[in-house]
Amino acid sequence: MNRTVAIVQARIGSSRLPGKTLLHLRGHAIIDWILVRLSRCLRLDGIVLAIPEGFPDDLLAERAPPGIQIVRGPESDVVGRFALAAEASSATTIVRICADNPLVCPELVDQLVDGFLQSGADYGWNHVPRGNRFPDGLGAEICTRGILDGIHRDATAPGEREHLFNRIISRPEGIRFFTYDPLDPELAKPHLKLDVDTWEDYARLSRLELDIDSTAVQIVRTAEGDAPCA
Repeated sequence: MNRTVAIVQARIGSSRLPGKTLLHLRGHAIIDWILVRLSRCLRLDGIVLAIPEGFPDDLLAERAPPGIQIVRGPESDVVGRFALAAEASSATTIVRICADNPLVCPELVDQLVDGFLQSGADYGWNHVPRGNRFPDGLGAEICTRGILDGIHRDATAPGEREHLFNRIISRPEGIRFFTYDPLDPELAKPHLKLDVDTWEDYARLSRLELDIDSTAVQIVRTAEGDAPCA
């Protein structure tokens, strides 16, 4: 029986923008945007907040609302942290959400899950415009439990442990990939960058009249300057 679980990869100690998960957009911390928006997905059987052990990441654990499972593991070994989260949540299909994507859209996560499960692929994505026309920052990545377990077993280089899918992206032999263009042509805006990696990214998103309930179309229209969505 399939069990699809979103694992949110978050930490306080981001190198480029320290503490970004607790920065506020329109009155809500970035981590709150992510967890609230994911809670509206219809195709998820669970949500896990996967964070490093110890202080200061206790601050993130304290923000998790009821129903969000917390799993803690090594800060630098992201693969190991995901393996712990998948085991603790009995996940068979893993949806990876990065904490630099406050605008993750539940409708796009649901589409990704449906398409991926129908495709029979090993790994899929709609979070970046790689082989598709999605904006950067609205979607997610997805893989089978077998793929995650294989990465955990075989990845040894630091770069393969710190970045979850580096091993299969750099060694794609035998891997079945899945992506697709937006089902709504209005979302086909691959030039838009809507994640938060730097202070410049944060300042740009802070200027947009967004709401924690905004849909993907509303976000894209606002980012394009076509209409407010607050």
